[in-house]
Amino acid sequence: MNKFIKGMFANYKTGKKILLLLGIFILLDVIGNVVGLGCDMVGSKLLSHSNSLRLIQFVASMIVFIGTPCVFFYLTAKPQCSFTEYFKLNKKNSLFLYILAFLALLSITPIVNYTAYINEQMTLPESLKNIEELIKGMEEEAKRITMELLKTDSVLIFIINMIVIAAAPAIGEELMFRGALQKTLHEKFSPFWAIVITSVLFSALHFQFYGFVPRFLLSVFLGMLYYLSGSIKLNMLVHFSNNALAVFIYYICTIANIPIDDAPTETLGKEDFVPVILATVLFAGIMWVIYQKTDKGDRESLMPVKSDDVEALEKQNNNQDLPKSGESEDSNEEADHLS
Repeated sequence: MNKFIKGMFANYKTGKKILLLLGIFILLDVIGNVVGLGCDMVGSKLLSHSNSLRLIQFVASMIVFIGTPCVFFYLTAKPQCSFTEYFKLNKKNSLFLYILAFLALLSITPIVNYTAYINEQMTLPESLKNIEELIKGMEEEAKRITMELLKTDSVLIFIINMIVIAAAPAIGEELMFRGALQKTLHEKFSPFWAIVITSVLFSALHFQFYGFVPRFLLSVFLGMLYYLSGSIKLNMLVHFSNNALAVFIYYICTIANIPIDDAPTETLGKEDFVPVILATVLFAGIMWVIYQKTDKGDRESLMPVKSDDVEALEKQNNNQDLPKSGESEDSNEEADHLS
């Protein structure tokens, strides 16, 4: 039974695989919400409100963002393909590459802050004023919940936040968006469009209109890393570093009684364009070095396969299955002799 189910949709075309991935995501999201309600009922009696929210978020990350790519892998990977091979968890990278990726993350911060500032100034047409107020209200509530989760002076809660808010989303979202979605899109689209489409969906599924652009840019950066390095582990580490930096800054600001909006990571490049220009040049330079230090074969493995190449491969496989002419004649002669 398991052999029948494993890889049963491996021969699906890209469009059908994306629809399958979306269907799995929706199904597990519904299950995650139901389980989350149960956790909320239990957590509200045993835990504080903020700890109950942490439990719900952790469960959602496990079910939706880790569960979805795992089920997708099981249904679409070839039976002989292992989990580590499919998600490129067996790829080894040098320490130098990890350092470069972390420096690239730091250098993109002013760019992200500037685009966040621009994004916050965006307004909808007057006819959509009610929708705009609804969106702003939802995002203010999301910001309030985030502040409630991150604002702590407890070392234990700080460690829990590192696991729930930094580590779990980094692992789950990279498996989901880079390991499953972007990998599948590479089968059909060029690297540029695979990264862009993945980043649009990545940002859209966070349901924050006034944070769409900066989150989109971060996703493009992560998509480029995945394409260049061929390593989901590198992506997970960088994604975790981005989340962990936010958790750490909130923790330090709470202890020092400093408003989070005054933290350098929040203000650098937000209204001054000079750091943005310098950061852009630095980021481009680091990404160029990463391009030079990564393996060309990893990039070629994520290029779409042309129809001509598929036909040639199928023809080659068919020819290998057919007996050679000499072998055929010898077998016929031997058959005649035996008769």
